[in-house]
Amino acid sequence: MKQIFNSIVDVLFPKVCVGCETILSDNENLLCSYCRFELPRTNHLFEDENSAFKKFYGIVALQKVAALVYFEKNGIVQRSLHQLKYKNAQNLGVLFANMFEDDLNESGFFSHDSCIIPVPLHPKKYKERGYNQIQSFCETLATNHEIDLNTTSLIRKMYNKTQSKKNLMERNTTIENAFGVSAIIPPQKNLILVDDVLTTGSTLIQCVKALQQIPHKSISILTIAYSHS
Repeated sequence: MKQIFNSIVDVLFPKVCVGCETILSDNENLLCSYCRFELPRTNHLFEDENSAFKKFYGIVALQKVAALVYFEKNGIVQRSLHQLKYKNAQNLGVLFANMFEDDLNESGFFSHDSCIIPVPLHPKKYKERGYNQIQSFCETLATNHEIDLNTTSLIRKMYNKTQSKKNLMERNTTIENAFGVSAIIPPQKNLILVDDVLTTGSTLIQCVKALQQIPHKSISILTIAYSHS
């Protein structure tokens, strides 16, 4: 009976690709084979001084910076991250982490002495949204690469409305001193700060400055996407 019901649901409400909205085949999940092939990969993992790394030159000291894919207006990645951020499509975070598991291993981006630190939401924002959009991405990374996930050391002290329509100066002013560190110090030496999209880098810069209060740590940044804007 359950199988019949599921078949009826699939006919009435077929699963479609997040990237192009075509109907997915039985062996496809979230993104169709074409969209997966067409994902605009950055290759940052294999370029030490890539364009993402250079965004932080002369501002904060970082060991590594990488984004997995390029964020293009109205593209596959933008549509996917919109679902992840605003529709709680946490399975997309799992998908991206799993798709790049081999590349992350081959590049040596993580070490045995690394821990993942997601960019945190303010408690009020978390209550409004009900989730942190990068939680599943971070959890899957931690599981796949057998490293710790730390959600307590970096805290967001200030509540800010969306930054998406602000320019760089406005963003920097709005979030200056927005982050801090708790009394819980991660034992790992290598801190991997993780977010969904790297655009101006203003939020990540403030996070790094907060984490630099913890002595004897190296800091790297990993994001799902990189935007040229």
